[in-house]
Amino acid sequence: MNPIDPPWWDDSSISSAHQAEQYSRIMIVPPTGSAGPAFEENLAAAERAFMRRGITVISTAVTSRIILERGERHQEESGLNLSDLERALVLAEETNADGVLQIGTWRWRQTEVGIRYFVEYDEPELIEVTPRDYRTYLREEAPRNSRFNPRRYQTIDDKVLDFTGRLVDVDTGEVMGSFAMTVPVVRLAEPLHLEIDKDNRVVSSNYSFMDSDYVNERETAAVVSLFDRLANLIAGIDTP
Repeated sequence: MNPIDPPWWDDSSISSAHQAEQYSRIMIVPPTGSAGPAFEENLAAAERAFMRRGITVISTAVTSRIILERGERHQEESGLNLSDLERALVLAEETNADGVLQIGTWRWRQTEVGIRYFVEYDEPELIEVTPRDYRTYLREEAPRNSRFNPRRYQTIDDKVLDFTGRLVDVDTGEVMGSFAMTVPVVRLAEPLHLEIDKDNRVVSSNYSFMDSDYVNERETAAVVSLFDRLANLIAGIDTP
């Protein structure tokens, strides 16, 4: 991650039982509702992340079909309505999965506070800096600058991806991992330079950080980094 990128928020946890017993096959249960199709658009990134670490991912097409077939059959036999996770656990014998990764939240949102930082070293440009350099500027540079005013430092909001999920052991039904992450979009280009007018509006920049292609590339990079982190946690490479 580039040092200018905003930091992650990660409150994930892995059980000691899972740390002692690693999985080789997992099934992914997508989120329900409108988040499902949005998640499945990025499923290839998840599959690649797990496969690089020696973990096989059972196709969601197979998962969805068997969940439906086995769930309906079990419902007819038992008279019970099963959740997606319960249906996924029912089909464990057919797929030989070690664990089920159930996705809860998959949501892009715009932050309500600025998470990208800019200061003015050479008028009239504001240059993107790290959070640490931003704080240093406010503490050291600003008091020495007689022309200092709030226009000489700015923060802007940006998009983040909220993700939650849990890893459930197929044999025991025990929750082996609980995942909660907020991942900012990744900064791919050179440091951004902004020119701000007296009304704090951006009048020029060295590249368009709102260009749709660039935004898509940044979102894709954030998704890849999220799945790399998730796969490392499940494979035992990283610890929470």
